[in-house]
Amino acid sequence: MKKNLVYIIILFSVTTLLSGFSDLKNHKNIIEYETINVMQGDTLWNIAKENISENEDIRDYIYVIRKVNNLESANIHPGDQILIPVYKKE
Repeated sequence: MKKNLVYIIILFSVTTLLSGFSDLKNHKNIIEYETINVMQGDTLWNIAKENISENEDIRDYIYVIRKVNNLESANIHPGDQILIPVYKKE
């Protein structure tokens, strides 16, 4: 019984981990990341707005920024350094 429970937990963990990576592979046009130093008054929305490509939905772009930087929320603080995806021009 315990052995089956261990297998179920491992299977669930692997599945959860892989599903997190699948979100990022939808963004195949990312060619590099730029490091941004967060300044007083910066928000993820404003940073995204300055760096987003024309065809990208800003909410999706912020989601990718949060995933790449392991941010649980959109809260950032002066002095933080975050990675911003840079996309290929299409």
